[in-house]
Amino acid sequence: MVELKDKAIFIADVHYDSTRLDFCEFIEYLKLNKPPQVILLGDIFNLLIGGIKSSEIDNLNIINELDNLAKEIEIIYFEGNHDFNLKKLFKNVKIIKNQPILAKYKEFNIAISHGDIFLPIITQIALRFLRLPFVIFILNLLNIICFDKIYQKICNQQKVKKLYKKLDFFDSLMKFRIKKYQDYFAKKSLKIDYIVEGHFHQGREFELGNTKYKNLEAFANDRSFFILEYGLIKKYNLPRKE
Repeated sequence: MVELKDKAIFIADVHYDSTRLDFCEFIEYLKLNKPPQVILLGDIFNLLIGGIKSSEIDNLNIINELDNLAKEIEIIYFEGNHDFNLKKLFKNVKIIKNQPILAKYKEFNIAISHGDIFLPIITQIALRFLRLPFVIFILNLLNIICFDKIYQKICNQQKVKKLYKKLDFFDSLMKFRIKKYQDYFAKKSLKIDYIVEGHFHQGREFELGNTKYKNLEAFANDRSFFILEYGLIKKYNLPRKE
């Protein structure tokens, strides 16, 4: 079980690539402020798949920055649907593959995941299929044969993709997701007080019964990150350099 610390920083959906460099500034912020713990809630990279060599090379500078920083700060990285198969890429960052997990903060149980869980069955099957080692091996081989064109095409599509769209049905989706989380942990005879996830980029909160739900906004949208203070997860925005 993960033990959350006071002043822990949460950040989600950075979608770092060559056109979105704000994350470099955030890393400098971490170096200066040295929080006790950093929770990376997935989709930190626009496309990083361990075993796809082009994606590893393109993101190597940030991979190294995070891994070096993890020697001084505890960094916990929840894999997302844009960044997975990461364990072999990091020596010092703790990688969470299977989600959700239950974290402990004082007397509270907090369920955490990137958010690409409890989705329609077809989507779940597709995401699991893409994570299979032999599928990653074949995709990497095809990309090499095609002179990197497959990887570059996917990257170019992601760079122009609109990252924020208000979901009008999100209230009902939040209720659905709270129930799914509750049922998941009830099977393990565990009660949850709080749910934290990214993925949807909505920046919304909801409460159902005694369970609070928080969907984090995407750093890629407004340079937002969150600090766990006095039992609350408070939003901050990384200041822009003058």
